[in-house]
Amino acid sequence: MVSFPKKMPTYDQMMNPLIKALRNLGGSGSVNEIYEEVIKIMKLTNDILEIPHTNKPGTQTEVAYRLAWTRTYLKKYGILQNSSRGIWSIDPSAKDIESVDPNEVVKTVREMTRQESEDTDLIPDEDHNNEAGVEAPSEIQSWKDELLEVLISMSPDGFERLTQRVLRESGFV
Repeated sequence: MVSFPKKMPTYDQMMNPLIKALRNLGGSGSVNEIYEEVIKIMKLTNDILEIPHTNKPGTQTEVAYRLAWTRTYLKKYGILQNSSRGIWSIDPSAKDIESVDPNEVVKTVREMTRQESEDTDLIPDEDHNNEAGVEAPSEIQSWKDELLEVLISMSPDGFERLTQRVLRESGFV
């Protein structure tokens, strides 16, 4: 049985509720949708939800702040991805993952961060070698054919989740 915190949850305690929240939302959701769903799942009380992150007026709550760190850790771990429009989703490579070991996530992400900071000066920036250019028409047609094939072979519930995400990304939901 899952126990729910009677005090302020830590960011790592929110990892599995966040994954469950995204599953409940159909695989993707806005920051606000995820926040509301995590609150329901964890049964957080108003006295916890009203604690501000800082004493400055108009700042986010401590729960929202910690949930942002939760999303960041799960993204670096490879469970989540986000778009430029602020929509978070379960990464396709993690679609079957129901839960994670928060201690393992924290340990792995901290090691990755430490390794990245050590390797920063050692790895040349390869992104500049591949300048963005206009694709040839045949490549565009190939891309369209591939997309059509994926859409035709998609299950009805998969198509529904895709449509829901496209609407969220476009700001309609």
